[in-house]
Amino acid sequence: MKGKFRFIGQPTLNYIFLNTLDELRYRNRINHYSEYDLLRSSALIRQLFLDGGKSLTDLVNKSYGVKLKFRVIAAVNDEREGNFLYQNIYPINDKYIELKQQDFLKITIIKVNNYEYSILETIKHACHVLGGVHLGKATDKKEELFKDMGGIINLENISKFLAIQCICRIIIDTLTELEIEIKKQSNGFK
Repeated sequence: MKGKFRFIGQPTLNYIFLNTLDELRYRNRINHYSEYDLLRSSALIRQLFLDGGKSLTDLVNKSYGVKLKFRVIAAVNDEREGNFLYQNIYPINDKYIELKQQDFLKITIIKVNNYEYSILETIKHACHVLGGVHLGKATDKKEELFKDMGGIINLENISKFLAIQCICRIIIDTLTELEIEIKKQSNGFK
């Protein structure tokens, strides 16, 4: 995929951020994604958010001060019973709440048997166990159960696929405001 934004001289944080966000959009376009696209999306989310205070979003937003708000459906506690549940948190109407990043990452998005998996755990698992960044081993029983559910896209495991896609859509929506601010204030992006 060729980057949409050009730069003059050395690449800047803005350039890297905008192209990373653009790649996340590309890998999550409607009706055209694959298991690999979702694994790569988990790596992009890690780069954008999960590298501590050195994530692309943290570094870029120091210059802009945009208050990032993650919009999720108003009722995010799913009390249904079952061995395997996925909770859609993407708002499809005006009934949503806005969360800070740390609260967004704590939301339970998948339940398997007696285990709950937060957004943060789901992304880290896709990055570090399933191959989004590198293939690794599950480190405990909870991760092993998650891994044993199979790949991201199959009939037994459609929930992981839906969860990562849902997370990506919310993150893309959230970062659009920062993207607009960067483009408004930056020279050299065409």
